[in-house]
Amino acid sequence: MQVNELRIGNFVWENYGGICIIRGIPSDQKVSVSKSSTPIIVDFKIGELKGIPISEEWLLHLGFEKVLGAQGDWKIKIQEDSGRGNGEFWLWVDFGYDNETNEIGIQIVSPESEWLNTNAKYVHQLQNLYFAILCGELVSKPK
Repeated sequence: MQVNELRIGNFVWENYGGICIIRGIPSDQKVSVSKSSTPIIVDFKIGELKGIPISEEWLLHLGFEKVLGAQGDWKIKIQEDSGRGNGEFWLWVDFGYDNETNEIGIQIVSPESEWLNTNAKYVHQLQNLYFAILCGELVSKPK
């Protein structure tokens, strides 16, 4: 993982502290992080942090819903029905095992049914894709 892959608000893993949130990026070698339950911010060298693999647990944590028999395995609402007949819009994620690479991977389908194949394997990458596509933040949802 490189510093330029991260944005403030991304979730990452630190070996001793577990799940952390990026709070600042003071240099190309360091990032400032905190645990979600504490306001204390600590700086780490980028080599001390790892990406968190995308999993069903994380998709639920980020607000996705499991869908069976639909165009994707998971979906998240990106626009409520405005009452003007335009309906709700959803971002779909097809999450599964890639037999060619022997890795978990995702495909994203937009509301216009255009598929985007990605090599995203980590939660911070999914957060960044969501931001790039929708100009919004993909954050933890309360349970």
